Amino acid sequence: MAYADPQIINIEGTDRTFVRVASSPNQGKFRYTDNDGNTYELMVDHQSSRSRNRHTFRLTVNSTAPDPFLPSQNRPVSISAYLVVNANDNFSTPVDTKAVAQILVDALDADAGARLGKLVNGEV
Repeated sequence: MAYADPQIINIEGTDRTFVRVASSPNQGKFRYTDNDGNTYELMVDHQSSRSRNRHTFRLTVNSTAPDPFLPSQNRPVSISAYLVVNANDNFSTPVDTKAVAQILVDALDADAGARLGKLVNGEV
């Protein structure tokens, strides 16, 4: 099965529509461009080997910012966040794999995202 087209993603409290811009048997890409010209790209990717399955959910934001050395010129900037689930198919079922991924997502989101804040601030 494929992800629905379009995908609705909440950005800063507002639902945004990401339309499918690419598709292959193992990958889908969705894109949204805001009024400021920032482009958000959602990528879903699956890779399989003999004994492992890797699933990636990635959000990339592309924008422009003033060049620190030439402030009159803009340069491209971007940021990406990934969730990668890498499972041994001889060890886990899709239900088990989803449960482990959900534990990780819940742990990062606990206490109003405190652990996620510590992660992006470089704490160990």
